[in-house]
Amino acid sequence: MKCFMCSASIPDGVSTCPECGARIVSGGAKESEQSWKELVKSSKMDGDEKAFLSRAYGPLYNLKICKTVSAVLALIALGVLFYLVIVISGAVNGYGYGVDGATSFFKVFSTIATIIEAIIFVFILINFMHLSEYEERFETVFRFAIAALVIGVITQFISNEVAALFMKIVKAVIEIIYMYHYYGAMADITCPFSDSISDRWDLIFKIYVASIVITVILAIYAAIALNALNLVAYMVSLLIIAIIEFVLIILELVYLKKTVDLFETLE
Repeated sequence: MKCFMCSASIPDGVSTCPECGARIVSGGAKESEQSWKELVKSSKMDGDEKAFLSRAYGPLYNLKICKTVSAVLALIALGVLFYLVIVISGAVNGYGYGVDGATSFFKVFSTIATIIEAIIFVFILINFMHLSEYEERFETVFRFAIAALVIGVITQFISNEVAALFMKIVKAVIEIIYMYHYYGAMADITCPFSDSISDRWDLIFKIYVASIVITVILAIYAAIALNALNLVAYMVSLLIIAIIEFVLIILELVYLKKTVDLFETLE
């Protein structure tokens, strides 16, 4: 059996979740949900503080929508990259204009995807501004998010691979700082109500740092492969990077949904 709130495994005969404290009852999901609301409302914050924080539900929900769109875009990018790997490897040539055409198509798609991501990111930034009213750390998140966005867009238009690689490394460093504050802010804002969800945000940051290190190594390898005109190795490296990014988005989205559900109980 799994907890309806945090999805932790629950042994038979236990009345409360050992992870988040939600009460497990035999009356079904509605009664369990009600018991969770009672747990949240009886936490260590007073009524005014809870009423204040309850207004964070709106921007958190909008943030979840933005991240959902990002996940869909990342999934499409995965499909495109996978197909291009097949085309370039010579297994399939459905375009009719060969490798040069496939790589040109990838560059066009990459530019369009970057523009769409930038638009999504603007909406994310707007919600970060709103969330800064409830957790001060989101102000720092907002500043580093803008820096990461600007560098990402500039990098997209740099033709020199060495210069582009340098900008990607700079962007990775800024993104680590950005995510440190972002995941930290999410942990801080959920901590008064759920230690389990707060701890998960801290864990996601550790996973993110590990993935950034792997991504930078793959980006260096991709640049070397491109200079050696090894297009298959180059595209496979990009595909692996895209898979890592997609997994991270899904992981973040799962706990963002749990956070949104948690704040919905405060309304």
